[in-house]
Amino acid sequence: VRLQMHQEELERRVQQLRDLLGTDPPAEWADVEQAHRDYVAHVSQIRGVAGEKRSVRDFHYAYEFGDPIATECEELLMGLIAANEQTMKAHRQVSQQTYARSRSTLFGFSVAGILVSVAISFFTGHRIARRLRALAHYAGAIQTTGDLSKPAPKLGRDEVGLLADAFERMRQTLHEHTV
Repeated sequence: VRLQMHQEELERRVQQLRDLLGTDPPAEWADVEQAHRDYVAHVSQIRGVAGEKRSVRDFHYAYEFGDPIATECEELLMGLIAANEQTMKAHRQVSQQTYARSRSTLFGFSVAGILVSVAISFFTGHRIARRLRALAHYAGAIQTTGDLSKPAPKLGRDEVGLLADAFERMRQTLHEHTV
């Protein structure tokens, strides 16, 4: 309330000065009015933030010490923001480097996987083809010579081995009927 009264008193005195100067005030008068408007604006801000104080002395005490503290706090905050931006920039760079390494590693694993798959396919295909050639050679020898006394080659327990076993059973049956 006292602060409000002080502000109203200041308004009256500024108005009295305007009246005394009349219609042709000096050039400095614009500076006085601007200073008054600035003062009123600052008072309103402080009252809005700090609430109504009990006396003008309390208000000026808060304004006198509060403004430098607020400025210092603002500078500290700006410093924190700058430090966080630097930290974020460093994290962003590390993240980009990690992404690039991960991408390269994944590409390497993919190429290695493809090469291993091709090698396994080639080895498996070659192994199956070799065993089928052995079986075909055996069947061709029987057809050329007609000799059913020689057993079919043992070629394992997979599908080619099962085919060789079937050949062997067929040979045994034919051999029994022809002897």
